[in-house]
Amino acid sequence: FVACDKVEFDNFSTISGTVVDAVDQSPIYDVAITLSPSGKSTRTDGGGYFEFVELDEMQYTITATKSGYSTERRSITAIAGETSNIVIPMGKN
Repeated sequence: FVACDKVEFDNFSTISGTVVDAVDQSPIYDVAITLSPSGKSTRTDGGGYFEFVELDEMQYTITATKSGYSTERRSITAIAGETSNIVIPMGKN
C-alpha cells in the first residue's frame, strides 16, 4: 500500500526556490510568491526559501513581490516526480 502511495506521489512535481538580493545575493524573507496558473501562494522563510508541492506537470509563472523591491516574474516547467529549483534575484526600487 505504501508503494502505491509512492507511485501516486511521483505523478506530481515540486517547485522550490530561493529569493535573493540582486546586489549582494543575501536571502530575502517574507517575499510574496504566487504560482500561476495554480493560484497557489506562499511567503519566503528567513532563508529566502519557498516551496510548492503536489503540482501538475506543466509550465508555471512565479511572481515574487515585496515592498521596496521590483516585482520579478520567472517561468519554470514542473516535471512529474522531480523537484525544480530556481533562484530569483530581486533588485531594490
